[in-house]
Amino acid sequence: MPVKGYSLAEEKVRRSGISATKVDADSQQGKSGPGAEIRRWKDVSGIIEKSGFQEGIKKKGYEIFRNLFEAEARCTRNLYPEFTSMSYPQLIAL
Repeated sequence: MPVKGYSLAEEKVRRSGISATKVDADSQQGKSGPGAEIRRWKDVSGIIEKSGFQEGIKKKGYEIFRNLFEAEARCTRNLYPEFTSMSYPQLIAL
């Protein structure tokens, strides 16, 4: 994907008898709060669109991130998720 400044680490885990893959995202930029890189819905949807993922995976990505932006909009009382922003650390910490 055309996103830089982070690293991913994966680990197989088992919790309550369920096996899964745990993924940790680490920001190499180390910025949070004021001065952190801000992404709006159009930025995130553009990244998904430009990715090399199959259409089914892109669709799921749109769905997941759209839900996140809608939730963030509700929390900040912003009526329009398109105008809601999330900082880079918020996005990669998911």
